Amino acid sequence: MARFVIGKVDKYRTEHSYKVLGGAVTEEANTLCPELRSLLWRKLDIVCFAFKPFGDDHNAGPTQAAGIDTKVDEESDSVVRKAIE
Repeated sequence: MARFVIGKVDKYRTEHSYKVLGGAVTEEANTLCPELRSLLWRKLDIVCFAFKPFGDDHNAGPTQAAGIDTKVDEESDSVVRKAIE
């Protein structure tokens, strides 16, 4: 997973001559791939944070907290909003 994400981010920044300064991953992604944030920092110089999307309800999963069927783009939108607040 980490190689895939780093490859995609690196390809995007190369193609667009873009410097990514920060990033965010869900706590679930952080659990599945705990090395991702440190690799983003080490290989691409990206500061990366982990967030729980859809509010602070620690007992509900993303679907219950959102009140709708969760889609990846909705979850990523939630994490991005938290990262820039």
